[in-house]
Amino acid sequence: MDFYKLFYFLTVGDKLSSLFAIVGWVSFTLFVIVTLFTLFGGTYNKEKDNLEIYWYVNLKKLQTFSMITFPIFLSLWVATPSKKEAVLIIGGGYVGNFISSDSSAKNIPSDIVYFLRSNLQLAAKEAQVEIKNLTDKDTLVDKSKEELIELIKNKK
Repeated sequence: MDFYKLFYFLTVGDKLSSLFAIVGWVSFTLFVIVTLFTLFGGTYNKEKDNLEIYWYVNLKKLQTFSMITFPIFLSLWVATPSKKEAVLIIGGGYVGNFISSDSSAKNIPSDIVYFLRSNLQLAAKEAQVEIKNLTDKDTLVDKSKEELIELIKNKK
């Protein structure tokens, strides 16, 4: 992975999200205003003078343009992660890849695993997602030495 592109996206991502939001909401507002003008402005008539026909046709073009752009830019706004979300996505992905593929991951101290587990639970709570594997199981940290020995004997 090219880290220059990664850090560039992290620094520019919030600004892009703001730009998408502004363009999306401006085009939505423009769509609503132009729709109200065309609804209450009368109907298209060939008997009208050229200036009224010109404005009517251009308002319809503007309405079509804004009708196409506002869902696109609002979707881009929603899909662009904030800096915090991007760091969580990238960091979580790297940690997940490391733990699942590296054989030396078994040597990670239990304090770090406990810290990672608690942060994942906190992130899941903030995102209002329940992680059943992490919340329903008894933790090994809370068990005594004798209980851990019994668990190991029972698994054999």
